[in-house]
Amino acid sequence: MASGEFHPVSVPRPSSALLWSEKSLNLEALLKESTLPVVVKMNAADDSSKLKKDAGTLLQQPLLLFKESKGFKVIAKNVSSLVAVRTSRDGVQYREGGATIVIPVQYPGWFRVLEEDTVPILSVSNLARVMPTSFLSAKRVPGFSLLDPLNRKDIMYERLEFPPGVFTLHSVFEDHVKYTTTKNTVKRKLLRCLVCVTGEGLDLLIPFDVTGEFYVVEHRNPNAKTAKADKNACAYTLKQLIAMGVFTRPLVLKLLIGDPPSKPCGFTGVMKVVDIVKDWTVIAQTLDGNRKLLELPVLPFPEFAQSTNGKDLLEPGSLRAELNHLRSGIADQYAKEIKVKTSLSLKPTKPQAGETRLPVLNGASAAQDKPFKQKTKTKK
Repeated sequence: MASGEFHPVSVPRPSSALLWSEKSLNLEALLKESTLPVVVKMNAADDSSKLKKDAGTLLQQPLLLFKESKGFKVIAKNVSSLVAVRTSRDGVQYREGGATIVIPVQYPGWFRVLEEDTVPILSVSNLARVMPTSFLSAKRVPGFSLLDPLNRKDIMYERLEFPPGVFTLHSVFEDHVKYTTTKNTVKRKLLRCLVCVTGEGLDLLIPFDVTGEFYVVEHRNPNAKTAKADKNACAYTLKQLIAMGVFTRPLVLKLLIGDPPSKPCGFTGVMKVVDIVKDWTVIAQTLDGNRKLLELPVLPFPEFAQSTNGKDLLEPGSLRAELNHLRSGIADQYAKEIKVKTSLSLKPTKPQAGETRLPVLNGASAAQDKPFKQKTKTKK
């Protein structure tokens, strides 16, 4: 199970106003019979097993099931120490530790592949030799932005620091630059710069003498007369890595830009990928006034009882604010977050056909789903 950050709000607990059906269904049957959103609570018989304190408390609350989520997720083990990550002739040496994390393929973050002789681009001058279409800066980068873009008679820049992100590279600029400093003094200096655009559409100049940690995001025309960047000096999204077929072998990734898990887990940003699964989950929210977000895997158990008057309370009733909170976009954002995997020792109240694995309520059920293995061609 995975849970997101929440902000306590003064919302009355609706449990006293809810009426419950005597019939219990697992999530798969419930989704076939009902249309989301619906209000449910876990079957009391399934709730008798030993749960972890935090997870058990969440599942004992009435839940608002909001939307289904289907797609691939990356299962990874946290590397316990950044100091332990180093390269050698045998590849990356590391030490695993901490929690297992689950990353949706739609996660809006950027990664680098840690392999032998992994070296990023460390200066803007070297970046200019490669001249990629776009690049990522893993650190804050100083540059110059127009003080007044509409004033073309007296062009004046201001020196600023820009946060880490992806930049589009246009050309090389060499001329005198007049700019203001933090002390409101005006200086004029001959500079060679890269003309770039931030992700927000802001034009800026980055001088050649700036150092940092840069990665190629998109290469320019392969026939262009530019230096070739090392393959390890590149940044990728999870979608790109899966499309490249790199997960046919063990990989260690480092998160360059992106939010860590909201739940404390000793996350270092370095992780060993252990599996890729195709998952089916439901985004839910507790109705205890805390608006805690959950992602429940669709499994044969546990079973849930549906509220008979929940639909009436959602649109015009007392639960309308809870539904609008999820519709504001927070549910979609939560579905794309990195989450910490938590296993619950639930036992089915009814005998199951065949072997049934324990549910993993985490946003990705590795025990439930078959791994997505990428095929590679082999020489006979």
